[in-house]
Amino acid sequence: MTARAFDSAANGSASLLDHADVVVVGGGIAGSAAAWELARQGAEVVLVEKGDVADEQSGRNLGFVRQQLRDPVELPLMIASIDRWTRLSDDLEAEIEWVGGGNLALAKDDTVLAAYRTWVDGAKDYNLTSEIINDAEVRALLPGIAGEWAGGLFTPGDGQADPVRTTKAFANAAVREGARLRTQCTAKRVHVQDGRVTGVETSQGFVGARTVVCAAGIWTTRLLATCGVVLPQRVMRSTLTQTNPVERLTDAAVVAGGGTYFRQAASGSLLISDGKAAIDVTPDTFKHMRMFLPMYLANRSRFRPRLGWQVLSPAVRRRLAAYDLGEPEVDQRVVRSSLASLERLFPRLGRLQATRTWAGRIEGTPDALPVIDALRDPQGLIVVTGQSNHGFALGPIFGAVVADLITQGRSSFDLHPFRLSRFAEGAYGRPRSLIA
Repeated sequence: MTARAFDSAANGSASLLDHADVVVVGGGIAGSAAAWELARQGAEVVLVEKGDVADEQSGRNLGFVRQQLRDPVELPLMIASIDRWTRLSDDLEAEIEWVGGGNLALAKDDTVLAAYRTWVDGAKDYNLTSEIINDAEVRALLPGIAGEWAGGLFTPGDGQADPVRTTKAFANAAVREGARLRTQCTAKRVHVQDGRVTGVETSQGFVGARTVVCAAGIWTTRLLATCGVVLPQRVMRSTLTQTNPVERLTDAAVVAGGGTYFRQAASGSLLISDGKAAIDVTPDTFKHMRMFLPMYLANRSRFRPRLGWQVLSPAVRRRLAAYDLGEPEVDQRVVRSSLASLERLFPRLGRLQATRTWAGRIEGTPDALPVIDALRDPQGLIVVTGQSNHGFALGPIFGAVVADLITQGRSSFDLHPFRLSRFAEGAYGRPRSLIA
């Protein structure tokens, strides 16, 4: 590929920052992986990130990489992604702390275990290694765990990795292949002329290109609106905790009873989430409420609405007007409850200390499935977003799919369930439980 000319009138008064074959907006794992895949295939790529690489959710999640308990339409993509994860350190020439220790979801009672069995039965056609295990097998995987368990669901082929290391490894690999990385560079508008994108106006100037990849996370709805594209998107916020190093508990990423999610890092620290999320108020919170209400109701035990006085606060009104949500606030109640949950699960650990706490914002769609689509109107715009709290694991394959859509004009995967138009068509799925 070679850089293509663009109409200088498209950028209005903005100064020219750069031009390329492809502008990728978003330095998360999907955008960084797409930039790497495209650059190593010879495309001229500019990767634009409003902060630093891995600043937002791609660098703030727990690092679970799982096939189990996914919607069946996602499984072909996720199976292909797992194959990439197992060799990613070598491909990216970087340590990403990949551990193929499996994913374990515990069941306190037979009702939960029956739901896991139903999922396993529905996934049989995909030849996964997922299996229902009993209490004794749970204890073999988690020595010293307290309580009694009906059993669990275990997929030994799943794993975990460090989110920041992995996302930055993709971006660094892209730069080595010739991609140009622009950090602290906010994408403000996608420019379109005669039905085709011509580039992106940024806070540093105009970047011209005939193809734009929008992988902007929670900012995707706002950016797409600048070129007339509508995306229903909700923004949630979760709090995570890292503990002091402890003895080795397990190599599995674990979903325990009571909504406790944890994995153990290479350092020995435990990384914990309670699996719940708070609603962040944005200008789009209520715009598509009709679409999202069934999802909220189906998962009401996992949501913590933080509305009321905050909506009336002048500071919040100013934030909404600027659409700048700022740094997500850590919920100290979640920190305390997360530590207490782990202490109950593993009494021998004694009192755990929080050595680091942080929060992250999660974008999602009404059916909790991603959008990955090459739009026809405008032409040249690729959208990849809406991973709904489980997109980190899909990042490597999303990058490859985006590259195929651009260089080959198609993908070997069936992307029909992930088309953006499904929302306008009313063809999206029924609400289901969200499992991170």
